[in-house]
Amino acid sequence: MNSQIVIRGCNNSITLKEDGLIRGADILLSEDGNSVICKRGFNAGLRFVIQCLEGKKIVIDEDCMFSTDCEIWTSDAHSILDDKGNRINKAQDVTVGKHVWFGKHVVVMKGTEIPDGCMIGHSSLCTKGQYEANCVYVGNPARKVKEKITWEEPR
Repeated sequence: MNSQIVIRGCNNSITLKEDGLIRGADILLSEDGNSVICKRGFNAGLRFVIQCLEGKKIVIDEDCMFSTDCEIWTSDAHSILDDKGNRINKAQDVTVGKHVWFGKHVVVMKGTEIPDGCMIGHSSLCTKGQYEANCVYVGNPARKVKEKITWEEPR
């Protein structure tokens, strides 16, 4: 599968550590000072999308697995203004802890911090909020349905 990486601007970086695997991804870093860091054991399924905009950072820690059609966004990619013309939807960093598993069609939005050991279920939408380690989250928006879990890749 072909991947597409588009970088617009200055001082942008993408780091993929050892044992990382990306297949058929679309990665966009636009404007200045963006950073995407995927640590050891990163595994992304087909049609993985990263949009890192407005000088923000996406950090995906060790041993994370993304199924098909997952997306991570640091920005809404457009402005929402209040009645005085002030922008109210500023971009924010995204952080994913160690050993996190994302099911198909998961979308992770700006400002989200997902802690270690979580599982995010099929078609879930992760927005900023309170997430706890070693829990299962599902739905739109994602909500906790199980706690004190772990997972492993082999059946």
